[in-house]
Amino acid sequence: MKPYKLFLIALLFITSCDSCKEDDTTTPIHNCVGGKGGLVTFEVKTIHHTREIKGCTIYIKYNAQDFPGENPSNYDYVFKADDSLSVSCTDSMKCGKYYLFATGIDSLLSPPNNIVKGGVPINIGQVQDTAKINLYVTEGD
Repeated sequence: MKPYKLFLIALLFITSCDSCKEDDTTTPIHNCVGGKGGLVTFEVKTIHHTREIKGCTIYIKYNAQDFPGENPSNYDYVFKADDSLSVSCTDSMKCGKYYLFATGIDSLLSPPNNIVKGGVPINIGQVQDTAKINLYVTEGD
């Protein structure tokens, strides 16, 4: 009887250790390639300190997690919020990795210091239908 119990304990130990391994096939962004043509909607809210900034332009770099720079030609897709809204929306995005960069104007600041900008890397999983993203912007460099 003891060998049988010992076998069960060993089997239980082996299975519990095996279940702790990270399985890449369950990672939400596994096999995802960012870009247009999917079912995900991005809702990007631009915020300067605690204030929402209306009418920002959002630049998207597909399959990136690092800041590609401020040059618009470095980005794959651009969209803009209505001047009366602080939330910019675009649909038909695929799951994957993205870098979002935003520029806008804070109407409470005086020119030329009223330009605000900032960026954030994001990962979008396969099961998301709407990605609500807070993108914080700041003035200056």
